[in-house]
Amino acid sequence: MEASSIYYGLTLREVRNLTYEVAFANNILIPESWTSAKTAGEDWLKAFRQCHNDKLSLRNSEATSLNRAQAFNKTNVNTFFDNLEKHKFRPECIWNIDETGCSTVQTPL
Repeated sequence: MEASSIYYGLTLREVRNLTYEVAFANNILIPESWTSAKTAGEDWLKAFRQCHNDKLSLRNSEATSLNRAQAFNKTNVNTFFDNLEKHKFRPECIWNIDETGCSTVQTPL
């Protein structure tokens, strides 16, 4: 799942619910406790996280401004890559502004 790529994160509860829904929809054998609770168990989540620890990361949500989220669309991405190709920028001349420590999102102190 690439939920983070669209600025969407899942809570641990949502992961358990989604796991149950996928298993149920695909007729995968699940414990009776999942069926009665309509969610995967905490023990399953713990085991899953341990098994996939190298591929998963838990993070606190960060503020994403509405403007930033709306600006990330197909037209703007295509324009970026068209300009990149047109101007033949060298890799060392391409910077990610986030790496400079500048933030455009105000967070309360």
